[in-house]
Amino acid sequence: MLEMRGTSIESYVDDNDVIVKAKVERYINGEKFSDYTIVVGSILVVKPLNKQKLEIF
Repeated sequence: MLEMRGTSIESYVDDNDVIVKAKVERYINGEKFSDYTIVVGSILVVKPLNKQKLEIF
């Protein structure tokens, strides 16, 4: 079976047109798999869907 994957990104700007945060949604076969909000200045760790691509440092 072929898996269809997609990502939606919506950004939010302040009054000076500077991006302050972004909402990211990931889809697999049309169903929402995950969603999160990225805020400028914060740290976000994203794990790959394919566990074989996970690198440990």
